[in-house]
Amino acid sequence: QLADVLTQSGYPDFLPTLVQRLASILDVEYCLIAEATATSTEARTIALWGQGQLLDNITYPLKGTPCETVPEREPCVYEQGVCQVFPDDPMLVDLKVESYLGMPILNTSGQKLGILSIMATKPLQMPDIGREVLRIAAAQVGAELERTQSERFIRKLTYRDNVTQLPNRAHLLEKLQNWPKADVSKAALGLALIDISRFKELND
Repeated sequence: QLADVLTQSGYPDFLPTLVQRLASILDVEYCLIAEATATSTEARTIALWGQGQLLDNITYPLKGTPCETVPEREPCVYEQGVCQVFPDDPMLVDLKVESYLGMPILNTSGQKLGILSIMATKPLQMPDIGREVLRIAAAQVGAELERTQSERFIRKLTYRDNVTQLPNRAHLLEKLQNWPKADVSKAALGLALIDISRFKELND
């Protein structure tokens, strides 16, 4: 089942499908993938499954949550009583979560990109095969997030001026090419061209 969903890596619905499938494979009510670096104070979910459906993504503070305790390399497991260990985590209390397993998501350099976690309302008995499923899934998510970040960086290099970080000529031309023709009659487009004397010397 995991191999089947991993073949969809790179597609827009890969992460939502993955959290749904992991919840089913591991028989838990909740599964989430969140972006959070080693120095983050909050996490932002990018795929969240719970109560039998995909839920809207949320941002939540890491302090006082089990996600805060997920280390850089190994999984973090609370087989039962996680609510009692983290009484100040409103999400755990509201959802009556009893057990938690969090796996760090790393890039190829070993830097933490986020967290893959599962939660259940019953004690969690996770055999080695279950942990291996999460480890493989986390590795694939790490590759996916790293690829996305690389694409963002390349796009930034392509469409932003390196000095000012403002949109450049390539960005403008792409916007003009994609300008909706149907809206031309209803919308105005203006272009201001500013010439700065001795601009090369200023740049130098």
